[in-house]
Amino acid sequence: MKRITYISRFAREISHEEIHRLGVFAEQHNRQENITGVLICSQGVFFQIIEGDEARIDELYSRILQDERHTDILCLKAEYEITSRRFPQWSMKTLILDETNDTLMQPIQALMKVLIDSHRVLEKYTQPAVLHFLQKGIDPLSVPSGRTERIILFCDLVGYSSISERFSAEEMVEMLNEYFTVCSRAILDHGGEVAKFIGDCTMAYFPQDRGDDAMSASLEILEEVDRLRDQ
Repeated sequence: MKRITYISRFAREISHEEIHRLGVFAEQHNRQENITGVLICSQGVFFQIIEGDEARIDELYSRILQDERHTDILCLKAEYEITSRRFPQWSMKTLILDETNDTLMQPIQALMKVLIDSHRVLEKYTQPAVLHFLQKGIDPLSVPSGRTERIILFCDLVGYSSISERFSAEEMVEMLNEYFTVCSRAILDHGGEVAKFIGDCTMAYFPQDRGDDAMSASLEILEEVDRLRDQ
């Protein structure tokens, strides 16, 4: 069997009544699929544990990833070849912590919020490929290294050293953040992936058959940098 623990944020405002309906539907479906687990909701955050046959758990989690009610989904842990269930008595137990004033629940609510906020930081600074593994419940460290062909894009600011001597550190950070945002947006919009930032340099890569997209991203970056320079 397999067990997945994940956390996500509400993509829109969801009433307690809708959450209860969701729980009833999940309980009925999971009973048919022999899936057990628990769903905890608090302050716009879902925390769920599902366990059962591996193929059925994978199918259910794939549907969750496509569910419009969820956003910022992060698989906290995927456990394989488990021999016993943690929640054998619950097809799906739904708990809404916001409905209780129990002070013992307040630390749990705070922990859930910290987890989802940490994911936002992780999502911002982690390579998309690594984040994709995490969302799928795959340990990136378990993925073997491999050789592949890629188109590499490097871009940096001309005269960065002299520029940095003219402005304060705070002004430089603000300028670099805008510049990196321009680079990242153009690269991602054209199918590339940012590998890392090196000082004032952005390193990215594209599939080997996306040369035109790499060029288009480069031209778009130049146009946007011209706009930033005018400001």
